[in-house]
Amino acid sequence: MNLSFAQQPYIYSTTDFSIDSTCFFTASEGNLHFWSQQFFIATHLNYKLFKLKKSYTGAQIIVPVSEKTLDFIKMINMYAPISVQVIHNQNYKLSEHVKFTNEALEEAIKILPTRINSSQFSDQRYVSHIAPILENILNSMKRFSTTPVHIKDVEERKLWMSAQLKVIISLFRKVYNKEHRANLVTITINHLTASTTHLTQDEIERKISIQVQQIVCELLHENDHGVFHLFYKSYRDLMGGYYTQIFAITAHMFNFQTSSIAMDHHQAGELNLAMNQLTYMFFAKTVQLNIHGLDGGSNLDDVKQSFQQYLSSHQYLYYKSKDISPDMIVVK
Repeated sequence: MNLSFAQQPYIYSTTDFSIDSTCFFTASEGNLHFWSQQFFIATHLNYKLFKLKKSYTGAQIIVPVSEKTLDFIKMINMYAPISVQVIHNQNYKLSEHVKFTNEALEEAIKILPTRINSSQFSDQRYVSHIAPILENILNSMKRFSTTPVHIKDVEERKLWMSAQLKVIISLFRKVYNKEHRANLVTITINHLTASTTHLTQDEIERKISIQVQQIVCELLHENDHGVFHLFYKSYRDLMGGYYTQIFAITAHMFNFQTSSIAMDHHQAGELNLAMNQLTYMFFAKTVQLNIHGLDGGSNLDDVKQSFQQYLSSHQYLYYKSKDISPDMIVVK
């Protein structure tokens, strides 16, 4: 079972056309996710891009080793730089291997005359020109993968994911031991900050933090008797947007209520006025879980796998400031 919330939460637009951009387009969370995947694939000990093969005429020719070579080329062809605003914002915690990949690809496109055309790999003169450049990029990644700074960063991020997952699964296990069935309600809040340009970033994030606490209190007040556990996580994407995802494990037949919370910014009432016009959009989904694993339903391993996928973006990016934390906050 693959729960809907477990899809990568940080993939939005691949471009940034804002007037403040230093580049016409910049890397998205989707780019970073792909770079991270390719880095760990490419730095495997036996990974190679090209190999020698005999042609039908008996001549030695250079050919891609596998489809993985084409994925590596796709990473280069789709390169967009991480924006300067993100690089210089110390609250964005980019992984060491993503920062290195950004620099390596930036240097590579200065050398390459055009995008790499894999359909020309039948032309050995073309391959002979392109292959050494790609091999140099690959070798630099492999060397970086053995550095202490990379190894330490990867280990710290894995430990964080393991600790977070342990906390989440312990909540499900408590329900698992008592109930046969339950629901998982996922609530996504898009905090709209267009009307707060007069505030500093710290002031905006403080108001978001207070707003989330108020929303959580309202939801628990409405659903107190049907919610077993509630936890949430807030984050900021590379485009500067703020989001909060709330998870509530509820009784199977319980109808989760959201009537006290404005469903969009046009309906915002007293709660938002108190927040100095910091408004939000609100979406809620309910996923029915057979968490005891009976009758072909979802078991604890499925839930664990889905949350593991949800937390996996921490491997390459997270945002941490005074008021925005990457940690799952358990309220109940």
